[in-house]
Amino acid sequence: MTTNTKTNTVYIVRFKLPVGIRLKGQKRLSAYRDVLTYQFHEKLRKKVEALRMHYRHLLKRYSISFYGLPLVREDDLPILQKWVAAADKEFRELHESLRVRCVTIPIDLSAGKKGEIYEAVNGAIKQHIYGEIFERLQHLSKKGKDLPENSRRALLKLVDRMKTWNLLGSKDISDKLEQMAQRFAVSATAPVEEELESQLKKLTAEGAWVEL
Repeated sequence: MTTNTKTNTVYIVRFKLPVGIRLKGQKRLSAYRDVLTYQFHEKLRKKVEALRMHYRHLLKRYSISFYGLPLVREDDLPILQKWVAAADKEFRELHESLRVRCVTIPIDLSAGKKGEIYEAVNGAIKQHIYGEIFERLQHLSKKGKDLPENSRRALLKLVDRMKTWNLLGSKDISDKLEQMAQRFAVSATAPVEEELESQLKKLTAEGAWVEL
């Protein structure tokens, strides 16, 4: 995922992935028992569900869920469109009736149109990024004061990965991540943990909300 955003347009993306569990028939035996007949055999149903999980995971890599709506940057739409084509091909190879669709709805969050929606989305992004790093820091602090070299490298990789979640290209978030990277480079984790805890409390009080 690229980190230099050319536009502040984000898209609500909805993948319509096929399901393997399709009922072909149902027979009532009693008030307690029904016999269900599926359209596909068990092996095919499992393959369909595995593919669904695979592509849902890919979507999560390039999106952030805001009130249940996956948001994706305009710059990343071509990647998702390739995945849609690949997914459709894979599902159709399992059965011709299994088709994939993708619906995209643009939301203009340009600087000149900043408002309640922009601030809400940006707050949710901060909540996600800061929450991920804070959770990792809490886990490490329980292990002791000394930060092992492998943990330090892992923190730097986490910060780099979190840059991909800065969907609006917010300078505030970019600067904060850069500051964290500099501190982690010299193993200064305690101050970052305290600052993030404070910022997360503030975001929660302001109503920032993100669903993962």
